[in-house]
Amino acid sequence: MLNYFDMLECLLRIARDYKFNAEEEALLTSLPKRLEFLISKLATKFEDHMVPAFLAEREQLEKQKVYQPRSVVDDDQGQMYEEDDE
Repeated sequence: MLNYFDMLECLLRIARDYKFNAEEEALLTSLPKRLEFLISKLATKFEDHMVPAFLAEREQLEKQKVYQPRSVVDDDQGQMYEEDDE
């Protein structure tokens, strides 16, 4: 199983080496554009199968964890520090 960084590297290599047709080559002149194009192709191909299953799994995980958001309190409000004097 690939970790996050290996998956990103795979996507970048595919975007670099993918055989685009002449029309796509003219439009997709940079690596970010090529990557965006390939990811959109993957999304349209797999969204019907993968997205609902992922969302259902994510919902079950959230129910199990019973996540409660925390409140962050700024205890240092109004205090001066040495780096503030500069």
